[in-house]
Amino acid sequence: MDDRNQFIEIILDELNLLKPKEAQALLDEVEERYYLFWHSVKWSWEEINGLFSAQLCILKRRGCPKDILDILTGKRGDVLAKVSEMGGVLKKNIPFLAVIPPDYMSLYNLMCMIHHDGGGSVDAPRVKPPIQRNMVEKPEEPYFLIDVEDGRANLRKFGDRKVSFGKPRSRIISESIKGQGRFLLTYYEGVALAILSGVLSRHYIRCSGSSCGIPEFGCDLSLNHQGTPTFGYAGEDSPTSPTARWGTPSCCSWI
Repeated sequence: MDDRNQFIEIILDELNLLKPKEAQALLDEVEERYYLFWHSVKWSWEEINGLFSAQLCILKRRGCPKDILDILTGKRGDVLAKVSEMGGVLKKNIPFLAVIPPDYMSLYNLMCMIHHDGGGSVDAPRVKPPIQRNMVEKPEEPYFLIDVEDGRANLRKFGDRKVSFGKPRSRIISESIKGQGRFLLTYYEGVALAILSGVLSRHYIRCSGSSCGIPEFGCDLSLNHQGTPTFGYAGEDSPTSPTARWGTPSCCSWI
């Protein structure tokens, strides 16, 4: 059990005594306080070293070919040096994330590596539309994203309206992320995030770094009602929908 779950369990008894709406409000408040706490805490050097080994171990156990693992392993020194140059990474973000480009593994095979809530998908992953193009040029061989935010930071932003000044919510968020000097994740970087962080068990993600069929439409990664990883066109949130279900992830660089 991780620190977050332990933190939440502390108030479970109190939640059981409250009405559903009151319990949800309290849970939301605790989650927010926990999130703000991690804004001021950095990953330790020991944790960063362990994270590198853990990511490669996950990929190996889920069938990643040895030649890909060898390429990623060879980048260990550069990745750790990059994080060190940055003065560390706050715990609200992931220091680095191993990415396997489509020239090395197909989207379908990558999505087969997505597990959630401790298990694999119930059914074969569903891949709907073809990919048109990435919005930013990325390396052709396996690489690492640096300082990854999994989309939680923008889950509830602009949730009270679908458009603002004629712009859809997803575009407002994308422009906000770019304005911070960060980069939107491509569809296969989003899959890497789902493989290595279990993000889909917490919320779904919108990969706006790739155009998916229609210009300026990103790619959605979610779980269907059977718990099957699903990939498809990005659809706009309804003004009345629970926008906390979708987040747009980003990174500060790659190596």
